[in-house]
Amino acid sequence: MPYHASVFTHELPQCPRCLQSLRDLHETCRFCDFTFEQSQTRFPFEPPALERFIDPESQLVPKVRAALNRRVEGLERTFSGLAFCHALVSLPQEADPREFGFWLINSAPLPSDKEAKEKEKRQRTVLLVYDRRGRRASLTVGYQLDPILTDAKLRALLEQANKSPAHSAGDFLKQYFLSLTTTLQDSLFDAQERSRLVYKEPA
Repeated sequence: MPYHASVFTHELPQCPRCLQSLRDLHETCRFCDFTFEQSQTRFPFEPPALERFIDPESQLVPKVRAALNRRVEGLERTFSGLAFCHALVSLPQEADPREFGFWLINSAPLPSDKEAKEKEKRQRTVLLVYDRRGRRASLTVGYQLDPILTDAKLRALLEQANKSPAHSAGDFLKQYFLSLTTTLQDSLFDAQERSRLVYKEPA
């Protein structure tokens, strides 16, 4: 279903280390001294485009990828206006998947030349990072989704996805999509109801 723009509000970026709000993307966090520039140093390579599946090691075999693609298409139809990206990577042990997600969602080029439209798309993106080497996962969302998909909800979503044994990236993603659908349905319904209190539909 489509969601009225009043559901989404622009929020300040969050520090990926301590989760405090940053007044600006390039501000030094006053709580833990994290900076966006640190993440650029930690991941000193050209970021890939924010696509549906970022899979440099071809972790998904074609049959599994096609099935997962259909699931994402269903999510995009159900949750109009949102974008879903999945980075399946092998990170160094010292690298934090959350920092990687923060760096990627803010640095990655968008696969379109329609700048204004794609900038809004970035702000409504749900980015999953799955670290194959460390069997770790993190979720990063665009700034317009921060008030809706809070950190507590994202943690609960990942915990639910981890309950089922995941022997591969494909196994993990299948369980993740089930948890994500439920979380989005509940969270966006609540946000839609709250927005109706301050937005009156035209007659």
